[in-house]
Amino acid sequence: MTVVETRSGSISGRSQWPLRLLLAAAVIVPVAVMTAAAAYSYQNRIDEARVEIERTADVMREHADKVFDSIELISVAMREIIGEMSPQEVRDNEIRLNRAFRQLVEGREQFFSISVIGPDGFPLVGATTVPIQQVDFSDRDYFVALRDDPSRREFVSSFLRSRVNPADTFFVVATPLRNGAEFGGLFAVSLRPTYFSDVYARFAGDSEMIAGLVRSDGSILAIHPFADVLDQVPPVQEFADAIAGQSLGVFTVADPEGGSETMIAFRRVGIHDAYVAVGLPLDAVVAGWMTTVWWGLAIGVPVTLALFGLALVALRQARRESIALADLRSETTLRHSAEDRLRQAAKMEAVGQLSGGIAHDFNNLLTAIGGNVELLARRLGPGNPDYTRYIDHAREGVKRAASLTQRLLAFSRRQALQPVEVDPNRLVSGMSDLLHRTLGEHIDVEVVLGSGVWRTYADPNQLENAILNLAINSRDAMPDGGRLTIETANSHIDEGYIARENLTDIRAGQYVLVAVSDSGKGMPREVAERAFEPFFTTKPAGEGTGLGLSMVYGFVRQSGGHAKIYTEAGQGTTVKLYLPRSTADADASAKAAAAEPKAAPGGGETILVVEDDAGVLAFEVETLTAAGYRVIEARTGAEAVARIAEGATPDLLFTDVVLAGGMNGREVADRVTAARPGVKVLFATGYTQNAIVHHGRLDDGVQLISKPFSTNELLSRVAKALRDERR
Repeated sequence: MTVVETRSGSISGRSQWPLRLLLAAAVIVPVAVMTAAAAYSYQNRIDEARVEIERTADVMREHADKVFDSIELISVAMREIIGEMSPQEVRDNEIRLNRAFRQLVEGREQFFSISVIGPDGFPLVGATTVPIQQVDFSDRDYFVALRDDPSRREFVSSFLRSRVNPADTFFVVATPLRNGAEFGGLFAVSLRPTYFSDVYARFAGDSEMIAGLVRSDGSILAIHPFADVLDQVPPVQEFADAIAGQSLGVFTVADPEGGSETMIAFRRVGIHDAYVAVGLPLDAVVAGWMTTVWWGLAIGVPVTLALFGLALVALRQARRESIALADLRSETTLRHSAEDRLRQAAKMEAVGQLSGGIAHDFNNLLTAIGGNVELLARRLGPGNPDYTRYIDHAREGVKRAASLTQRLLAFSRRQALQPVEVDPNRLVSGMSDLLHRTLGEHIDVEVVLGSGVWRTYADPNQLENAILNLAINSRDAMPDGGRLTIETANSHIDEGYIARENLTDIRAGQYVLVAVSDSGKGMPREVAERAFEPFFTTKPAGEGTGLGLSMVYGFVRQSGGHAKIYTEAGQGTTVKLYLPRSTADADASAKAAAAEPKAAPGGGETILVVEDDAGVLAFEVETLTAAGYRVIEARTGAEAVARIAEGATPDLLFTDVVLAGGMNGREVADRVTAARPGVKVLFATGYTQNAIVHHGRLDDGVQLISKPFSTNELLSRVAKALRDERR
């Protein structure tokens, strides 16, 4: 028995080790897991708090950037209004300047006031009372800084109280007035701290965030929660030390009274001496973390913790796979988009070269073919239905080929502008389906049509191309999707705007506005300033010609209008097209078309026909002769001039624009009309040239028929040219 008991005890001792290990593990593992989870949760809370205050700081910086941008605009406007006035002249014109200054800040709640302070420290004019109260500001920090330091271009003051009404608080952004090195006073733009604290309160919501606007020396300009005693608060040295030489960052500062630490994110506002700062007490972060820990302890059993750990691993794995998949899809989309743009650019370039090279010869061939088909139809007469069917098919082929040529020329922008009365609302509405198909489903297109929008006088095809160009540019600025808005409205351009923009070739008056806006990535100022330049592009090589915006700009300026880009990096882009209002009769084009002369037999008039293509010349001569005109033929410009020198006295010169032999149609017309002043001129061409087209429009008084043309079109235009009283 003793032996047996001894063995049994030994076996029992050895078998308890796994149980003891399991028992220890039952304590150690849960404690270790919960400790690790608590530590992870704490760090996660800190990271989330950091991300939250950094995100809030970014939003606050965007808001402050816009406010300071508006300050710069107001300072520029004040400088333009004051001009070269002396301090005494400013005082003498106080009433007028006060009215102008009030308009600058009217409706802008962030501004307390704006004023001009003379070199002696006394105000000259402001946007409030007239006359302005004479208070000595020569001891203000912004006045002293700008007066004593000629290199300063701006100074942001500390938190100040009004010396007229101490209940009013503000801070000042001041810029100097200098005549060379001489201090001539300054522009002072005063801002309300309460405006910023109200905005920051909305950003903070119900959290315990502290948000403020601070100078680089630690002086607080505005803060949430709002404090009305900031002029009694010394600069925060810890803030000044933390931001020294940095434009953004995060730091932690201890409470001088032994309280909780505060984590602070800061961002510099542009290039100004101002920073936005967002702070969050770590006590609030720890309190939230403790709540999570207590709940975890309350329900934290080993199995739940184990399942939580497995789920966390699975979630992390799923996140990694999701991110990898998203990256793959994004890369694929970008590659397809780049390939599409490359193909489109190559297609446009190829079409442009092709259409410009073949248009003239192709249209000559179509003129000869179509003309001879019509002559053949006349000879055969209407008696044979089979011949009639074949001839109709030939005519339809010529018509379709001519339409194709014209579309190619229009697509490559190689035609003269043909302005007519245009209803912008109807034109933009009619483009809706085209825009949806062109831009794709990831772009939301919104059309906002103004009420009672005036008509304009423009080439509708080119206007559609301009809007389409802008829409495609907007699409490229929104690769991940966004919103495109097209608006129409009535507008007015005044002399002040013309002077500010240095617009020497447009007049003040009423204009029709077509604006194309997107929610894309926008453009930096230096890019926007060059966006209309030909061949300037920010796209990689091979993905853009740099001609899209320059074509839009050229079309608008040729139409007597103005184009302007409003953009900011990260804030989207708006391109506004101002086209002159048309006061002509809306039915003018229809009346003009109704008044067009129809094909009619000639009355024995003499026509000098100049054409270097034998087939086209034969068709023109036979058609005009059959109509009762006397025709003189010439294959070159020199031959036509020789006919005049021999004594020919034509009533009409009908000449192609592009001629072989070194002399174009315009030169022939000039030589002939110089010798025969009463001769009317009709040009024909299959491809517009600078001989009769300048700045994209036909020269005044020029009569032009485009190839290919039918016998009826030829006789109609000849009749009109002979009866036209204009030279």
